[in-house]
Amino acid sequence: MPSIVWPAALPEMPTIAGTILRARRNVIRTPVSEGPAKVRKRGSCAPRIIPERLILTYAQLTDPSPNGFIAFLEEDTQDGSLEFEWEVPDTGETVTMRFYIPPDPEWVYLGGDNWEVTFTVEVFP
Repeated sequence: MPSIVWPAALPEMPTIAGTILRARRNVIRTPVSEGPAKVRKRGSCAPRIIPERLILTYAQLTDPSPNGFIAFLEEDTQDGSLEFEWEVPDTGETVTMRFYIPPDPEWVYLGGDNWEVTFTVEVFP
């Protein structure tokens, strides 16, 4: 279990409206010279890939302490390479996940003090 936890100063749940969940296929398909392709299970389980979207203030985005999104991404998770715990939007349970890169997280200025942050995570079974 990872010791890194999603910062309390950031939203506990992503903006759910418009979230698209995709099934992660855990199979490998191998073409053969004749007949149908061979299909086999890749492993015992596969992580779920979930795109996330948050609306953050400038302070939530740039706070240099572990409470800021950029600091959490770059320092706490070492540019997304370490796992952390967070609540999954579809089940509400706390699970282990990691930033799924690429694509790299992006933040877009919405006006006022609001920024839209989009990123993808992989949730481990």
